[in-house]
Amino acid sequence: MEGFRGKALAGKRVRLFSSSPLDDSASGIDIPPVRFVRKTMTEIRSRGHRTFGGRLLPGTSSALPVGDWRERTEVQAWASVIAGELAEVVHQG
Repeated sequence: MEGFRGKALAGKRVRLFSSSPLDDSASGIDIPPVRFVRKTMTEIRSRGHRTFGGRLLPGTSSALPVGDWRERTEVQAWASVIAGELAEVVHQG
């Protein structure tokens, strides 16, 4: 991310999210970002990060459990907070 992309995103209202746990461990808690994501957040000056549960579809070649652990209400709540912050910025002009 360093270099052009970091410079292009610096100063923008960027937030990152991760979708990974294939269990309910992300439900209701804030899982810190992994090292690579933390580094990227610093490089692009991200305004935040959130980890949400993931999904693994049947037929996927993996020893991991198949299922859907995405919490749509948590994703929507996070998006609503961001939308509210952006609306304030637009309103302030």
